[in-house]
Formats: sequence, C-alpha cells, structure tokens
Amino acid sequence: MRVNTTTTNDPLSHVFEGHQIHQNASGPTAKSTVEEWFQDCKKHHHNLCAPPLRSKTPLPSRVIDVRTSPHKIVVTNGKLGHYTTLSYTWGGDQPYQLTPGNFQTYTHSGINLRSLPDVPLTIVDAIEITKLLDGIDYLWVDSLCIIQNDYKKTDFHTEGVKMKDYYGNSSLTICAAASQTAFTGIFNKRNVPDSTDIPYTLKNRDTGTLTIFTLDPSKENTLVSYLSLEWNPIVERAWTLQERVLSPRNIIYAKDQMYYECNTKFQAEAGFSVDGRQLSVDLNTQEISLFEKEKRNPRELWDVLVQVYGARKASHLEDKLVAFSGLAQKFHDLFRDDDGHDDGHDDVYIAGLWRKTFVQSLFWSTDNDPRPSWVSTWPPAAPLIYRAPSWSWACMDTKIYLADGRIYRSEPPSPRHYPTK
Repeated sequence: MRVNTTTTNDPLSHVFEGHQIHQNASGPTAKSTVEEWFQDCKKHHHNLCAPPLRSKTPLPSRVIDVRTSPHKIVVTNGKLGHYTTLSYTWGGDQPYQLTPGNFQTYTHSGINLRSLPDVPLTIVDAIEITKLLDGIDYLWVDSLCIIQNDYKKTDFHTEGVKMKDYYGNSSLTICAAASQTAFTGIFNKRNVPDSTDIPYTLKNRDTGTLTIFTLDPSKENTLVSYLSLEWNPIVERAWTLQERVLSPRNIIYAKDQMYYECNTKFQAEAGFSVDGRQLSVDLNTQEISLFEKEKRNPRELWDVLVQVYGARKASHLEDKLVAFSGLAQKFHDLFRDDDGHDDGHDDVYIAGLWRKTFVQSLFWSTDNDPRPSWVSTWPPAAPLIYRAPSWSWACMDTKIYLADGRIYRSEPPSPRHYPTK
C-alpha cells in the first residue's frame, strides 16, 4: 500500500511519499512528471550525471530534427548539440528506414511519419517526448539514422562502433520497455491500482486528501524488481542492454509505470526512489545499497553484464558480439592498467573474453533452467550460423554460469528484502 498526497502544498506531502499512477502515459500529468524528473536532474545533479546537461556534446553523424515538419534527417558534420536516443524493440523488419534510395528525400524534404500507412508509433512517440524537453532539438533512432539495406553494410559497420559515444553522450535515452514492436508505440495503457480517497483534518485545522492505493507486493518485498523491468519485452533483446547501461539518463516506459534512471538516482512514478545507479559503467556513480555495501570493481561488473546478456535475443544471430561491442569498448577503457601496474599494456578483448582473465573465463557453462521462452530446443545447441568461437560464451543463446558459479537471473545477486510499505 502507498499513500499519495494530492498536491505538493498538502500539509502531509513531506510525510507521505507517493504518486498515483495514471492510466494514460501520454496524459498531461505523466508528461509533466517526465519534465520534472529531467529538469531536477539538470538543476541539481550538476556534474554527478555526466555528461552535464548544460554542456553540448558531439552529435551523431545523423539525427532527426524534431522541430521541423516533416521531420528531416540532419547530417551533422561534427556539430555540437543536445539530443535524445531511442531504445526499443524493432519487432520485425521496418518498412521505413534510411536507405541509399531515399537518403536525399529524407535529408532535404523530410519524412512525415504520422501520414505513413504503417505508422512507426514508437518513433513518433519518442519525437513527442523529445519535444517536451527544453533545449533538445534532435533524436537519434537507428533505423532512420543508420543507412539500412546496404548490401555491404558499410554504414552499419561505420556507425555501429560509435554506439558507446552515441548513447553515452545523449542527454536522455527513451526506453520503450513495454513496446512489442516499432508500431505499438510508447504510451501504453497501464493497469491502474485501485485507490480510495480519505479526507483529513489536522489539529491545526489544515485539511487535505490522502489517496491510498495498492501496489504489487512482490515488488514491494523485493525492491530490486523495480529496477530489473521483468516481464517487459525490452529485457529480452540483445541490443537494448548496452543502450540502457551506457546511457547517462533513461526515461523508461514500462508496462506498469514510468521510471527515471540517472547516475544519481532511480525513481518510479508511484513514488519508489533510491539513490545510486544499477550496473553503472561510470566509476563515480554510487552503488545502490539494495545490492552490495561496496561498489563492484569493473571485472565483477563485466561478469554480471555477461550473465545478463547471455540469453538475450538478436534478430540476426551474427550480431551477438556486435550488440555487446559498445560495452566492450567502454570496459577496455575501464580495464586500462587496472592491475595497479603502469606497465603500458592494456587488456585485450578476445571474442567476449579478456586476455588478463582469459583462462578462468573459459570455465563458463550453460544454465539449463529455466529455458528462455523463445528457445525452441533444449538443451541449447550452438547456432548454425557462426558468430563466435566455441570456447566463447557468445557462441550460445542461453543464460550462463561463470567460473565461480554465480548466476545473474532477472535481478542482481543476493538482494536485500524489505517489508511491504
């Protein structure tokens, strides 16, 4: 159960923390919540959430100009600015992509996404969210900012290696966590919990109204489940893991409610909030106390991310390592001379493993229970399409055990349990 005060100037607003979830994620209340979270981060977190929102960063090679109509694809040529990124599930082939054939049209005349026969609502909604944010004029979406249907995939190979910077430098990543496809949109209807309004009068005669509503007891008893986004389609996809982890800020539209995540805080629409960041690749970020008293070192964090990633699915099997490459680049920087000896020898990435820990990393095994819903055969077999050596965990599509026997399922290891609020 959580109690909600109806207004910020309610006499009990400093006593009870909570906000009622509204059914429509695109309604004015939900939109104002997004603006409030973003502006609070911009105003109070300063350099704690890098890159700072006051500083312009290099724009991706191409971005969508959200202020134009129709929306033009802008070739940036090294320009600085502020932009958002989209993390979403394609859900099959996209009929509207940037290709060599329409490149001139999309960059000069633009594309009216709302007038298309099959409207890519997820992208349209991401544009609307970006327009809510003061000072941000651009959105980066892979299907419209990377040239697709190129036989040699020349542009994909050029742009794909820049994911670390594209998501790492974005002002905000919009995570369409509940969206099954690019056509279902971001603003899904949520199941609003039952509530009861209770008027009250204090001894000093101040009056107000408390709204009491129920929440999922499994989440309230194991608070870490708020962060894991279980039962949302986005957590099954390969590319979306690095997109969330690399981004300094995420606005997450999940099945139950909205969440905001930055390097300083994680907070939910219903009022749950905790300081710190889950699985952050920023070494200055505070570790969330729900997990461990001390912050994980980069080697341990890499192991956890590998276990999270193991069973995630890529539409193209050969992308297993490609969809993890942005994290590999980031960890190459984190591992630089992390043995304490300035010997000038950086660690070397080898098909999902690292040279300095190569031998112990070979002792991984598959997790045979439970079976991922999309895997047709069990026990899992190596894919028919080669994408990694047989000694690499990346050759399989399954959750895996690492050498020390730890397994990361849908939540971080050894979470602490708290009583229902």
